[in-house]
Amino acid sequence: MLKHVFRLSLILVVLCSLFACSGGLEFAIPKSQLDPRIKAKFPVSKGTLLRVTLSNPELEYLDAKDRLQVDVEVAARVIGLLPTAKGQAQVEGGLGYIKENRTIIMTDVEVKKLNIDGLPEGKHEELLALVGQAIRPVLTELELYQFDSNSRLENLAGAYLKGFRVEKDK
Repeated sequence: MLKHVFRLSLILVVLCSLFACSGGLEFAIPKSQLDPRIKAKFPVSKGTLLRVTLSNPELEYLDAKDRLQVDVEVAARVIGLLPTAKGQAQVEGGLGYIKENRTIIMTDVEVKKLNIDGLPEGKHEELLALVGQAIRPVLTELELYQFDSNSRLENLAGAYLKGFRVEKDK
């Protein structure tokens, strides 16, 4: 019994020193690990009347802003009215965390640039605004990373996550 108490005390001392002395546990997700996970989730389509498909994501870490930037190819089509119009979008967002399934997602998604060819004259600005509105929920619902419950380190990181910091490559 005394042996178990000693072990438990030693584990608590180690954990306390890890969290107190270092300011907390840090878990880094390198861009090289995140890129393939995100690319595997594309293409993504959303909408019925206005169908927007996003493909070929290019991820960039905006360390000065603690945000991510995603450049994507966009295909938009108003079903029954317009042929598919194609272009590019540059989208920026912060990071959020869903504790129930230990998933990191994009939040506060903003469309920074949107260029689409093939939209009819006279309705160009209106359709551009609709496409921009359709892009936001697609990326907001996208799971960027899910902590692996089989990994002790990732399990700890997911359980005690306090915040995010974006650096150049992680």
